[in-house]
Amino acid sequence: MKRFLLFILTSAIAFTCSGQGRIIEKSDNKRPVWVKRDNTDILKYSITVSSESITSVDDAKNKAFEALKSSIINTVTKYMMNTDIDGRSQEWIRQEVENSDYIKNISETTSVDTYWEHRKVKGEDIYIYYILYEFNDFEKKKIVLEIDSKNSSAIDELNKL
Repeated sequence: MKRFLLFILTSAIAFTCSGQGRIIEKSDNKRPVWVKRDNTDILKYSITVSSESITSVDDAKNKAFEALKSSIINTVTKYMMNTDIDGRSQEWIRQEVENSDYIKNISETTSVDTYWEHRKVKGEDIYIYYILYEFNDFEKKKIVLEIDSKNSSAIDELNKL
């Protein structure tokens, strides 16, 4: 009975470990610490996003950057809705955030780090793309300031002079 339970326990552990699949290819020799989701100081001031695709690394990359943009847009929109004193609608604020220069400039070159893996899981190719992007309260307030200054009536008056 002990042997049977030991066999079941070992099989269960081996089965759960095999769920990640075998790495075929990766962008770096060593997997970055931030991908492992360890609690490091850099994660306090950054956003980590990952995305999977069965098509290609580029598809996973595009999905990851879209998820990153969506996360930042939602965060800034929520912040602006909570601090807005002009009574602007949520749709207007969201549109302005989406059209801001900060969101348009989000790319691989502006990210802190990126990492991708090509895995074989149960006979299927899976591409995983990870992004580490610097985004904190200062960056959030910078976007709000950009939007408010662009739509400020005082700026319009100064430009007329």
